[in-house]
Amino acid sequence: MDLDILLDNYKNTIFQKRVILCILLGLFPSIYIMIIDYDNLQLEKESAIEAVERSRIKYDKNKKKVADLKDLESKISTIENGLDKAKTLLPTEISMDKILSSLGQMEVDFRVKLRSFSPANSFIDNTELGYSKIPVKLSLEGDFIQTMQFLDKLVHMDSLTHLRNISFSKEVEAEDGPSKMMQSTGSNDQVMSNVDLIIYKGL
Repeated sequence: MDLDILLDNYKNTIFQKRVILCILLGLFPSIYIMIIDYDNLQLEKESAIEAVERSRIKYDKNKKKVADLKDLESKISTIENGLDKAKTLLPTEISMDKILSSLGQMEVDFRVKLRSFSPANSFIDNTELGYSKIPVKLSLEGDFIQTMQFLDKLVHMDSLTHLRNISFSKEVEAEDGPSKMMQSTGSNDQVMSNVDLIIYKGL
């Protein structure tokens, strides 16, 4: 009976009210869900925002790692190219006789005296980088400026060389035994120089 009354009332309402009533009835389920599930939807939204932020941070970190990796690869490539270039300068054999001959000519050119030339007993190999080196202890006697020119020439020899542990002294061991103070000649002082000459070769 109540249903019949409702139907009669519905039929007697004007068209606009019917439309509004239909719209309200259609929206009622959505409104109900929104009211009931609002808190859950809000939590899901916050969770989604946090997930997006974590993904963004992770992406930025991975992007930085990729950039760092590219920089590292570039540095490795530069080092490898440098090593390849250095290897082309390394002779496969070292002739001490030729080196002594070159030093003898340098003695004449720079007017210094080579008092000792003492190579180590063997080469030291670096198999990882593909080279060997041998240290040679040198003692020189001469004018300071000319000695420096001599040393500069040493590091510009055809062989790849390097100087270490350079020291200068005013005392030199005389040939007859005890040491003596070197005498100044003109405006330039005479010095005794000791240096380790490192000679490299390829493996």
